Amino acid sequence: MPGLGGAHEAEWISYDGYVQEAVLWFGVDEVWTPRPDPVRQATLLPADVSLTGRGLPHPAVRAAGRYLYVPDLAVVHARLLPELAQDLAAGPLEGGGTLLTSDELRPTPFAAAYEITDVLPFTGAATRAAEQGVRIEADAVGDGLTPQDPQAAMVFVPGPADRPTLLTATPAPS
Repeated sequence: MPGLGGAHEAEWISYDGYVQEAVLWFGVDEVWTPRPDPVRQATLLPADVSLTGRGLPHPAVRAAGRYLYVPDLAVVHARLLPELAQDLAAGPLEGGGTLLTSDELRPTPFAAAYEITDVLPFTGAATRAAEQGVRIEADAVGDGLTPQDPQAAMVFVPGPADRPTLLTATPAPS
C-alpha cells in the first residue's frame, strides 16, 4: 500500500482508545520482497486483542439501525472497518464517516456500542427537543465520542451537509 514503504505487515496499537503507535515489519519472508498490500492489524491494550485484515470489500452504506458502533481509532487507522462491519453484521452509517450501524447488538472490544433512541432531522427545534431531559456531552459531536459518564446520552450528527440527522443514543448493555 502506498505510504507504508513496502512493509510486509502494519499494526496500529491503541491503549484505552488512543492510538499510541504504528509498527511496520519489513523482511518477514526469506526473500524480503516488498508487498503491495501489507497485512494490517489493530491491537487494543490493555485488553490484548487484535483484529487482522482479511481483504474484505467495503460494505454497503446503510441508514441508521438500532445500534451504532464507534470503532476504536486503531481499527480506523488500520483500515479494518470492513472486517469489523462483517463481525458486527453492520454497515457504515450513511453520512457517518467511520460510524457503523446494525439492527443487532454484538459485543466487541473493537468498538463502543450505543443503542439509538431517536433519529431526527437536524434542526434547531430537534436539537432543543433532544436536549430536554437528556444530558449531552460537550464533545459528543467531535473526535472524543466516549462520554465520561457511562449512562450519559450521546448525540451524533451524521449525514450529508444538506440534510444532516440528529441521532441520540445511550451506551448499549455489555
